[in-house]
This record gives sequence, structure tokens and C-alpha cells, in this order.
Amino acid sequence: MDSDIKEIQRIKNYLLFRLSLCSLVFISPISLIGFFIFSINNTFARNIYSNISFNSLTYPCILVTCFIFLSSCIGADNKLEAFIVSLNFIPFFLLFLAVANTFNTYKFKQVLICILVTSIPVIFFAIIEFAFNQYGYYNTSRLISQDSQIRYPRSTSVFDNSNGLASYLVILLAISLGIFIEHTKRYIYNPNLLANLYNNKVLFLTKTYICFNILAIGCAQSRNGFLVASIVMIFASTLILKFKDLYFLICLLIIATVCFYSLKNITLMRHLGGELSLTSSMAREILTFATDSRTKIWEIAISLGKQRPFLGWGLGNYKLLYPVQSIGTPPHPHNLWLMLFAETGLMGTVSLNIFVGHILCQSVRRIHLIEKEKQSILIIFLMAFSASVMFHFFDCPLFDARINCLNWIFLAGIFSLSSRASPHNTALEPTSQK
Repeated sequence: MDSDIKEIQRIKNYLLFRLSLCSLVFISPISLIGFFIFSINNTFARNIYSNISFNSLTYPCILVTCFIFLSSCIGADNKLEAFIVSLNFIPFFLLFLAVANTFNTYKFKQVLICILVTSIPVIFFAIIEFAFNQYGYYNTSRLISQDSQIRYPRSTSVFDNSNGLASYLVILLAISLGIFIEHTKRYIYNPNLLANLYNNKVLFLTKTYICFNILAIGCAQSRNGFLVASIVMIFASTLILKFKDLYFLICLLIIATVCFYSLKNITLMRHLGGELSLTSSMAREILTFATDSRTKIWEIAISLGKQRPFLGWGLGNYKLLYPVQSIGTPPHPHNLWLMLFAETGLMGTVSLNIFVGHILCQSVRRIHLIEKEKQSILIIFLMAFSASVMFHFFDCPLFDARINCLNWIFLAGIFSLSSRASPHNTALEPTSQK
């Protein structure tokens, strides 16, 4: 009787997680409450850690990182702000533990499906919004401000800014490319005709999704998003085994480049009567990576970190200490590691990086020890998380709870799938015949 009640409770908790994940992008405050309830119910449940067979370093790292972050908040210049911003980190450790210790391979596959399906309206809305900004809102807003046509043609969809949308889209691109790579391998090695027909259908849908995703990234007009998307596509091309699919990715990269710079210069070329050439605009856009205000923001973050090298100034205090200048007051240094260095010091930066780095290193080391189905999901999680990590070199999208939740779910999946790997490579051993 007690086991039946516990099973019903587990099913309810999982349904709560599914509902929270499906509504995460659209109604994030309610979703966060659902994730918090799910985390509390599962993290402190009995026997949830029985499936984890290794990682003596992971759990101590969580405790040490929480202790360092809280110590940094206590010694912060503005303690209230520091404790508020710490909510972007500490509660998500509970979500990490709950997902990592209770989800199996099937549930992780459902997580990927939920993320991709719920992203379809976001992608289409970004494309429609960009078209409306160019050909609808453009004519009326021109009467208000000439400058707004140049500065705000970007799509934001359901996010607060275009960089948040781009961060979300590159994660989706990494997931879809991982699925694409996995099904190309299945097509090569599977002699079953019906299975190949199914794989062909999945490949067609995945390619269509990737193309619309690339178009949405172009509509977001985020240089960070375009750069990370290009790196992800180049990396994915190294994993492709068929020349046909390799050509598809190469053509997709070329189309993405043309799409990004063509859409970016629509407004400029209309505003200036077509006087700008696409080539000169592209060169100018690339050069601004090294000359824009971001480098100045990074310098100030390094300077603040040197003043308090151990525990930093406290989470969220960067924007309060930033000197008032003509480039405004950014909420963060647009680089996760510089933000951690300035706000939590070397101790916070090192502890969090050891925690994440240990999980990633263990997953890469054990990837050949797990079953092929788990291996494919693990590769997709690694690609998605790596894409988000690359984006954090140029921005801090973790302050958007939707991106933050996805990152912790991916990390939990990486930890869970790799930690349950057999010490022997049973996936490559021949199965016994009955």
C-alpha cells in the first residue's frame, strides 16, 4: 500500500515537472514555482541517491559552492542585492539533484521532446515579429525617431531582449543538430527498411526545424547568437559520416551567414537609400566585436575582482559599483567568469568551475561505457550545454530563469547518464542468445 502511494506521488511529481517545462518559456513565474515544488519533493525523498555509483566530488562541491556564495553575500557591499541575485544559483542546485537522481533515459527523452515542441511557437513568433518590425511598425515608428529604425529592428519573441532569444535558439540548434547526427548514424547502420523510412521522416522534420531556427537567429540579430551558432554547426559537421549530410551543414552555414547579415542590413540599407554595401557592413560588424563597449566592461570587471580577489563584492553588486559613463550601466560584465570573479572572487569562480568541470570530464571519460541509447542522449545534452557555455563568454543569459532552468536540467542529465555507466563497456559486448 505504501509503495503504491509512493508511486502515485512520483507520477504526480513528474507530471508537475512536465507541465512546468512545457510552460517555462511562456509563463516562467508559474513554472518556477512548479520546479521548486518538484525539487523539494524529490531532493529530500528517501533512497533517491541509490542509483548514483560515483562522483564523490560532486556533492561536496555543491555544499562548498553554496557556502562560498553565501559568505560572499554576507560580506557584500549591498547584502540585500547579493542575497536576491543568489536565487539565480543556490535554489537550482535542488533542481539539479532532483532531476539527476530521479530521471531515467525515457524521461530524459521526453524532456528533449518537450523543449523542442514548445519552442516552435517561439521560433515562428520571432520570424513574424521581425517581418512586422520591418514592414509594419517601420513606417509608423519612423515618424517618432529616425534612430529607432537602426537600433531596434531585432526580434525578441517572448524574451526581454534579443540576446536572451538568441541564447535560447542556439541551445535549440544544438539539440536539433544532435538529433540530426544521431539519426544519420542510425540510417547508415540500420538495414531495416521500415526503420530507415522512420529515420528519413525524422531527418526531414529535423532539417526543417533547423532551417527555421537559423532564420529565427538571423531575425534576433544577435552577434553572439550568430557566432555561437556558427561554431556549433562547424563542430556538428565534424561528426557527420555522410557527405550528403556534410554538404547540408556547409550550405546551412553559408545560408546562415547570408541570412544574418542580409536581415541585419535591411533597415540600414532602407534608411540610407541602399548606399551601404553588404561586404563593408559585414566587415564593420566583425570589427565591432573588438571595439564595442564590451571590452571596457570586461576591464572594469577585472579591476573590481582584483580589489577583492577572494570572495568578491557580492553577487549582483557589479552594476552598483560600475562607474557612470557614457556607455551606461550594464547589469553584468557580459561574461560569466568575469562576473563570478568580480562578485564571488576566485573562491566562488573556482568552486563552481570544479563542480561543472568535474561532471563534464567524467561524462566525456565514460561516454563509451554506456548504452547506445543513453549515449545519444548524453551527446545531445553535451552539445546543448556546451552551446550555452559558449554563449556565456559574451553574455550572462543565466539571469533569465528560463535559460537557467534548461542549463541545470542539461547538466543534471549529463551527470545522471554518465554516473550510471557500467564499469565495463557492456554496450559493445555481444548479447547472449537464448
